[in-house]
Order: sequence, then C-alpha cells, then structure tokens
Amino acid sequence: MRTVSIGVLVVLLFAQVATATCPFPDLIEAQEGQDVTLRCCVDPRMNVKNRTVEWKRMDINAIVHVYRHRKDDGALQVERYRGRTTLDYEDLSRGILTLRISSTQLSDSGKYRCSVPRQSASFITLQVKNQQDMNRKDEFSTVRPQLENVTLPNNPDAERKDVGGVVIGVCEGLIVLSVFALLVKREHIKKCWRPGRETQPDVEKENDLQLKPLTSSGR
Repeated sequence: MRTVSIGVLVVLLFAQVATATCPFPDLIEAQEGQDVTLRCCVDPRMNVKNRTVEWKRMDINAIVHVYRHRKDDGALQVERYRGRTTLDYEDLSRGILTLRISSTQLSDSGKYRCSVPRQSASFITLQVKNQQDMNRKDEFSTVRPQLENVTLPNNPDAERKDVGGVVIGVCEGLIVLSVFALLVKREHIKKCWRPGRETQPDVEKENDLQLKPLTSSGR
C-alpha cells in the first residue's frame, strides 16, 4: 500500500513539472545592428511571474539575463549584454519567455538556453549576419526561381524529341515531292500521247490522195 502511494506521488510530481518546450523556432537569423527577439515557453502553460527565469549563452557559459523576485537581476549578467536585453513581463503570465536583444552584434551569435529552475530548458541558436551576407541571401532567393524554369540543353529526352521531329518532317517532305513528281510525269505522258492520236487521220488522208491518181490513170 505504501509502495502504491509513493508511485502515485511521483506521478503527480512529474505532472506538475512544466517543461520549457514550445512551437517557436529554434533557429533565429538577424542582421547586424537590428533588434532580435528570442522566445520559448513552458508546457503546460503556467504563470511564471513569481518564478526565476534565466537566459544563458551556452557556447561561452555566460549569463545573458536573469529575472527573479518579480524583477530583473543584473548582478550576474555578462558585461557585453548590459543595457541591451529586455524581458517581456506580460508574456511571463502566459508561460512564454520572451527576450529582446537590441543592436545585435556579430558576437551575439551562439546557442542560447531559456529555463526556469527545476524544470527542463529550451535551446535557441542565434545567427547574426552582416549586411553583405544578407544581400547575398536575398540575391540567391531572387535568382533561384528563374534557374528552376530553365530547360537544360543536355536533356536526352528533349534531344530525342527534336531528332524525331526532324526525321518526320523530312519523310513528309519526300512523300510530297514524290507525289508531285508522279503527277507531273503523268501529265507529260498525256500531252505526248494525245497529239499522236490527233495526227493519225491526216496521214490516212494523204495516203488516199496519193492512191486516187494512180487508180484513175490505170483506168
């Protein structure tokens, strides 16, 4: 009976633990000099205004922002982030941990962790890029759709279709020429044959004229 009670107590304790996981992106890109917002949340959602909230850079093991006793605590904050971080207090009541970093620098790039003590943490990677890198990315995004619409010249199927079209066109042309030549030849034969038939009676008439004088002289 005691074992069952302990098991139920453990389950209830785990059920009350909120984990800092949520659907916000874990990769944020920002341009140097602009403000950026990092956001994570606790799940199930709960009011964490009375809890301690910590944002930390994991790659350099530095405290970025600390909130405790319902106010910001800058005692542990690393120097490079002083005066550049702001925590959204209104989001804390909804279980969302929102940190804004103003005037981002290239050195702000790294892996961040947001957490509430005795609860799981979420990790977010921030990539700060200069203006030149952002312009290159915009140019690539603009040119890429045009490249997708270009038909590659070395496409074997396209080449086969082109060759087949040429062969069919040549065959059709030869057939037309053959028919035309046959019709011309037949017309030429008719022209040669018809004059021969028309001149035959004239020859017979000439023969009759030659025979008549011979007959009359004989008489």
